[in-house]
Amino acid sequence: EAWKTALRKCWTDDLRTVPEFTRYCQPLSGSTAEAEPGLVIPFSSAIAFGLNFFGNELVGGDSALDPTYYATHIAAAGVRMVGYDDTVLSKTPSAYLVPVGDDCFRFVGDPGNIISWRVVDQVIPAPYQIGSTQLDDPDWIALTSGYTGTADPGTKIRKHPSFRASYGDTNSVPTDDDLDCTRLVGRSAWNTKWLLIIPAGSLGSDRENALSTFINGQDTDRDGTPDTPGITDILLGLKTYSHSGN
Repeated sequence: EAWKTALRKCWTDDLRTVPEFTRYCQPLSGSTAEAEPGLVIPFSSAIAFGLNFFGNELVGGDSALDPTYYATHIAAAGVRMVGYDDTVLSKTPSAYLVPVGDDCFRFVGDPGNIISWRVVDQVIPAPYQIGSTQLDDPDWIALTSGYTGTADPGTKIRKHPSFRASYGDTNSVPTDDDLDCTRLVGRSAWNTKWLLIIPAGSLGSDRENALSTFINGQDTDRDGTPDTPGITDILLGLKTYSHSGN
């Protein structure tokens, strides 16, 4: 019940009102719904000796990344939904995994010193010519005016698309075949804030009912007891590569 309560707290009535979603995520194209509810699950990651990936004390069954490397980058990522019932929900649930905090690394030669950057993945525009018309205009600003008079494409953020989430009845971690998110290539596995976003519309067209079923299960005979349970866990899988700094 504590797990379900935590998920309910992550429920938002409209993803399009979440600033991080509108800034970093590809929009839900084709949606005609007045609101697009979903789950917005925040967490942080850490790479430190004796701590698991989520920065908690390392215990049995946990996983951790090796802190003897100064930098650990992501090659691919994936999400597995444990206990997901595709007889009452869509067979193609999707999710966004977005780093919205600071990418962190250890300083080469001084592992106790941690350095961080707020990474913004921006578009690299094709080169364009600048002539006397632009240079002679005292109000022309390259960043905001661009060559055509509109905003420079270099100020645009490359937004994250959603990816297919896998599911099953066991607590097995996502396999290589489940690591469908390649948008994070090169990003640090250590970030001060992540958002895992699950749009309700990918679970079913009746968004509110689908999201409720996802969390609580479905009481088909309405006897007060769910006949199909909600999910019991959400597992994160990462394929990473590291640099020792030597």
